[in-house]
Amino acid sequence: MGMLIIETIIWYSKTNQEKMATCKGTFTALLMCFALIKSTQADLCGNVIYSPAYKTCCNGVLSHEWKGSCCGTVAYDRAYKTCCDGVLSHEWKGSCCGTVAYDRAYKTCCNGVLSHEWKGSCCGTVAYDRAYKTCCNGVLNQEWGGSCCGTVAYDRAYNKCCNGVLNRTWERSCCGTVAYNPAFKRCCNGVLC
Repeated sequence: MGMLIIETIIWYSKTNQEKMATCKGTFTALLMCFALIKSTQADLCGNVIYSPAYKTCCNGVLSHEWKGSCCGTVAYDRAYKTCCDGVLSHEWKGSCCGTVAYDRAYKTCCNGVLSHEWKGSCCGTVAYDRAYKTCCNGVLNQEWGGSCCGTVAYDRAYNKCCNGVLNRTWERSCCGTVAYNPAFKRCCNGVLC
């Protein structure tokens, strides 16, 4: 005489979500299935019942070992790998630049573009070192200036920026866009007089 196979669908609630599980097997297997579902240590991955303490479910795909994190449908251990926008790197890097994993100690990511050297600062998508260059409103200047006048870097000790126009002079006051010395000239409504 053959064994009687029983199949039933069970609706249950776990963390305020309605879930459905299919239990199939002998009467003893069915009782074990009910007990597993009712315990707090069971969950559902697709239509498979599993224990999150021993396995990982990633978007409906069950991994047969516990990894703790998911990258798309792949389970992985964050201590050894990095997931960047759904792409799994097989080394731990700690940071992502788009879909590429990288180590911040050695590289710089600027708005999704990875520089293969550490520069520390970004000007748009270009990495640069602030000790040698200046970024002014998204334009990288090849020399260090310390200050910006529009998109141009300049040194305040030798130049004056007046309303976005760079004046290469020692004069310390502005009249409109022109630098001047108030000891010798006057500014009348934005015009030298």
